[in-house]
Amino acid sequence: MLGICLAFWRARNWLTSSSWAAAWMFWENDVKSSFDIELYSKMILEFPEDRERMNCRFIGLMPDEYVVVRVPLVPGIRNRLEPDSPVELRFLEQGSLVGFRTEVIAYQATPFSLMFVRYPQRLDRHELRKEKRMECRLATLISKGDSQWKGVTVDISKGGCHCRLDAGTMEKPDLKKGDHVKGAFQFIDGESQPFRATIASIGKRDGLLTLGLSFPDDKSAPPEKLYAYLQGMAAMLG
Repeated sequence: MLGICLAFWRARNWLTSSSWAAAWMFWENDVKSSFDIELYSKMILEFPEDRERMNCRFIGLMPDEYVVVRVPLVPGIRNRLEPDSPVELRFLEQGSLVGFRTEVIAYQATPFSLMFVRYPQRLDRHELRKEKRMECRLATLISKGDSQWKGVTVDISKGGCHCRLDAGTMEKPDLKKGDHVKGAFQFIDGESQPFRATIASIGKRDGLLTLGLSFPDDKSAPPEKLYAYLQGMAAMLG
């Protein structure tokens, strides 16, 4: 038991040391980044030379400097992650598969198996959704039980939508992945269009809580006229 407590104390001191303060500052201050990925999200590490893959976890980043990933501590991993070694990383972001190629800055096996790579210059995205989403700005009301939250829907398809809750939502709402919620899109002429959805993802971007909502079936989704309306507006403005 003493050994376990000592190991925990060392790990805690290491994670709170000055060398990590800058990395964690990114998360605490919600610095804007090209990444829309939650802490500890799953990633896939791939070695270009032989296409070998392994699962890993996103730990943090410093924009324009580095990305930190926790990798499996397996035999030979240190040799594969020597400085300047090319690697590829992929992760899911709001229904898209995002990937980038970069180079290793450093690897350390203790106290945790961590890989530091250069911050990518570009991200490649591949849409995985069956239905293409349209960008929009629709005032939206989300409700669960007796609680309600105001927000804005920023994109929508026949399969779901992506909503950002108002900045006034200071405390984290009682919402979690898999919850069933009701909602309504509100238009400037006073009309509203109700819908039902399931929370597919919860995240944070630019300091705002984001919800990825999935429409379970056609009866739960908004009617066809809503998409026709948005397409018409896009055509007029395009």
